[in-house]
Amino acid sequence: MNKSSKKTPQNNKKIEFVRGQTLEEEMRTEGETTEEAETTVEDTGAIQRWHYYALGGGPDEEDQPEHIDKEEESYFRMDEPTGQENERHVELCTISPRGHLIPREIWKTLHTDYFAPLTKWGKGIMGKTNRVYPHPNQWTFENTPGRKPIDQIGVNEIYRALTATKRTAPNCMQNWEKRLGPGIPWRAIAENVTKGLGTNRDTSSWFKNILHRALYLKGKGGQKAACSACYQENEDWIHLWRCPIWARHWEIIIEDINKMLPPIQGTERVKVGPDFIYLGIIDEDTTPHVLPSSLALLHAIIWKYIIMELYKVSQNEYYKVSANEAFRKALRRYTTRIRANLRKAQKARARSIHQEYDHNNDLINKKLQPVAHIDDECEEIEWHPVVHRWLALAGAEEHDTITPTFTPEW
Repeated sequence: MNKSSKKTPQNNKKIEFVRGQTLEEEMRTEGETTEEAETTVEDTGAIQRWHYYALGGGPDEEDQPEHIDKEEESYFRMDEPTGQENERHVELCTISPRGHLIPREIWKTLHTDYFAPLTKWGKGIMGKTNRVYPHPNQWTFENTPGRKPIDQIGVNEIYRALTATKRTAPNCMQNWEKRLGPGIPWRAIAENVTKGLGTNRDTSSWFKNILHRALYLKGKGGQKAACSACYQENEDWIHLWRCPIWARHWEIIIEDINKMLPPIQGTERVKVGPDFIYLGIIDEDTTPHVLPSSLALLHAIIWKYIIMELYKVSQNEYYKVSANEAFRKALRRYTTRIRANLRKAQKARARSIHQEYDHNNDLINKKLQPVAHIDDECEEIEWHPVVHRWLALAGAEEHDTITPTFTPEW
């Protein structure tokens, strides 16, 4: 007996699997939709910023319940007036899971009395302004650097806030205040190191050896040892700033800096003393300040080459300190660092031309004041006449009337 075999019908329909969006692609798409809030107006070239609102109850709005789910709110963005008084075209929006408002191309007209302002938390919507707490622009954590709004605070700021009471100030701060007095502008000194024009190669010698008082001095700690530069007095912190080998060069630098910095109430801002020579502090008679970042860099580089001369003496007792050579090398290195900013400005300008946006050198020129200025075309540096004379005498820049010299004239 033959058994008939039952064939299973074949499904000729081809199944295709389509890959959906990844999380990164979904976030990117959502971000592009959000970025439509800033649209370029072709006629004027200006940027129109969309203003987002929630639907309010109007001027006679009664008390609302304590908690309203923000997903149930009605959101829209404001557009042009309709021609009626206090009436606007609005485009309805929906809110994404990340709090971003997404336009839906559904247009309505609405009276401005029903516009309820919104408050953002980061890039997302937090809710109606009159019902949010804490307001991000009104609250922050104590001891956070920069006093950032609470919605911009991250792990780094939280860590600093929690450990602020446990951190102790460096011993060098207490030691300098014992010798120079209170009121040292430590924050400004730190900003010149961290946000200045120099690199670690330029500032680390001054930072470690002078600011943190780690410089090896043979006469420090009560010992009696002649100064490695002048061989006249005991080599310690009291003598170093007024050592005659370095003092005459510092006096020339201070005299020229006073020509660049405008006086306050007719008095010179920089004076010969340990405050300026060690830490670059000016305005000692009023409110202490520090040198501008451009001059603070020169101050740190000069110390770098002074320390190098002292180190050479410590390694070779027959080596003779050359203050002229130290200051000449410092000025030449200083020229290199300032010219590096010209190259940086040229790259930024080239990038702006390629990406078609406006470029200016305001930020760089602010840091370079009063030493130098970079023109808008980024072709050349315009030096302050006093600084130009320094660099010409050191052989670092060309000058019409000055030839390089290695004498202490500069």
